[in-house]
Amino acid sequence: MVFSQSYSGDVNVFILYPFVENLDNRPNEKEPETFTPNSISEALIIDKVEGFLKEMIAWELPTITNKVGF
Repeated sequence: MVFSQSYSGDVNVFILYPFVENLDNRPNEKEPETFTPNSISEALIIDKVEGFLKEMIAWELPTITNKVGF
């Protein structure tokens, strides 16, 4: 997860996923979101980190397509 301030002063937030060879076509980047410096707060950062952790958990969990049994 990256917080980056642009030349205009806005803050861009985006996620870069690790590259793993021979892995299905998962995205390697999530679309950036842009915020003004005044809108950056502790609550926003906590919300973005929580979303990031959920994304990483979903990314790390294997997708079971050939489930056997009940």
